Amino acid sequence: MPKSYSGLTSYQSFKEHFERICRVNAWTSTEDKVQNLTLALEGPAAEIPKDVNEASPTAYDEIWTLLARRFGQTDAPRDAMRRFDNRRQTDTESIPEYAQALRVLHREAWPAATSSQRDSDL
Repeated sequence: MPKSYSGLTSYQSFKEHFERICRVNAWTSTEDKVQNLTLALEGPAAEIPKDVNEASPTAYDEIWTLLARRFGQTDAPRDAMRRFDNRRQTDTESIPEYAQALRVLHREAWPAATSSQRDSDL
C-alpha cells in the first residue's frame, strides 16, 4: 500500500512514490489507480477527489491536476534551490539523513542534472 498523503509534504515526491507503487502492484486500470489514490489521501488532500467523477476515464489525471494545483508549488525548482543552499545539518540528524535530505532537494532543484553534476554539487 502507498503511504498516506495529507498535503504537508512534497506533492511531487508523493506522486513519484505512488506511481512506483502502481507499477509494483500492477495497478494499470484507471479504476484501480483512482481507488488506491483516493484511499491514500487524508486530511485536506482527501477533499480533492470529492470534486471528481471517479467513473470518468480521466479521473486519475484530474485528481493529480487538482492535487498539483492545491499542494504543488508554482516555483518548485527555485524554491528547492534556495532550500538546498540554506540547508544545514540539525543536531539530531545523522550524516546519512542529512545527505539524503540534500539529495532530495538537489533532485527537486535540478531534475535534469547528471550523476556527475549531482555528485559534484553534493
